[in-house]
Amino acid sequence: SFFSQLDGESLRDLADIATEEDLPAGTSVYREGNPAEALYVLVKGHCDILRKVEEEDRHLASLGPREYFGEMSLLDGAPHTTSALLTEDSTLLSVTREDFKDLIREVPDIAFGIFAELSRRLREARDLEGLAPQVE
Repeated sequence: SFFSQLDGESLRDLADIATEEDLPAGTSVYREGNPAEALYVLVKGHCDILRKVEEEDRHLASLGPREYFGEMSLLDGAPHTTSALLTEDSTLLSVTREDFKDLIREVPDIAFGIFAELSRRLREARDLEGLAPQVE
């Protein structure tokens, strides 16, 4: 859904800069606090998203094929706030932050598609929290 607002041509441009990699179960894709390097999409396999709470890993989500992770760090460059651990042999597509920035410079409409999706997510989160709509 992160790229749901993109048209077919923009998705092809994004696919052109993606790298595919096969990784074994038990691979740590990234750890909490590591610098952000890429957005990841699972082609096959599964990944657990974890966060340290009182020195223990707390399970936040299990992801499967066609799901993505690392997207917020891709946009803001901040260190990861979670860890990503592959729970079975997996194939990942990755898009590095630098390649993504270059693509946005070449095809600015991609940024607007992502902005629309982020706006939708923020509105949903606001509605779930029961917050009053803000004046726009």
